[in-house]
Order: sequence, then C-alpha cells, then structure tokens
Amino acid sequence: MTGYASDAAAPTFVPQLNTSQTCYEALQLLRSYPEAPCAVVCNSLAEPVGLVMRDRFFLQLSSSFLGYYQTDITKLMNTRFLSIVAPSADTGLSPDTISSMKNKAIDLHPELRSDCIVITNEQGQFVGIIDVAASETAPAYV
Repeated sequence: MTGYASDAAAPTFVPQLNTSQTCYEALQLLRSYPEAPCAVVCNSLAEPVGLVMRDRFFLQLSSSFLGYYQTDITKLMNTRFLSIVAPSADTGLSPDTISSMKNKAIDLHPELRSDCIVITNEQGQFVGIIDVAASETAPAYV
C-alpha cells in the first residue's frame, strides 16, 4: 500500500514499510522516493504503528550507519505520531479542516510540529498523510 503527500498539483509518493524491514531497506526505499517527507510503518493489517521522518532517519543513520544496517526499522521509527481518521468519502477533508488539524497538532504536540500526520480509514488502516511542514492544505491519499 502507498500514500500520497500534500501537494494538490503533483502528489508525492509516500512509501509504506512493514515492521520486518531493516533500516537498510528503509534507506533504499526513501532514496527511491526523494520527494517523500516520510515513510509510514504498518503492521500486517496495514495499521500504522510507526513513522519514519526522512531527515531525522538520515541523521540517525549517519551517526552509526553500520550499527543500524541490519537493524529492524522498528528500532528507529517514531511510535509517537499524530494520527487522524479520514471522514467518509462523501465529506472529504476540506482545506480549512486540514489547516485546523495542523494547528491543533502543533499546539498539542509542539515537539512533533514538523512531523507528518498519518491519516487512517475507519478500520484503522493507513490511507495517507498530511505534511505539516508543507504550505499546501491538500491531504495525501492512497
């Protein structure tokens, strides 16, 4: 499964990882999609369990790449991330709603102000992200 990051004109692919993948596999995947701000780590039911922000991940690897080479991505993913349930397909996410969510996220969790917000469906499965750092207010859907 995949998602798309915020940019109404040209959506950016957001890779999805599974919990058994290594940091090296995550690195290769993020290198394949240089525009992606993050990767979402999902369990076997496609439920998000972690978030890998590109810049932070690359910094972690650069400090000890050989030490993390075969380490599971679960060791470096952020398990504390913001998540919202997408409204039904009828209503969608309006630009005002997305802007409000970004502001609320920053107010509630200032330490996560540059992280993406993970969007799930009502069953808790990953469907996309909202890039908090992006100036656009379009959601990123699968």
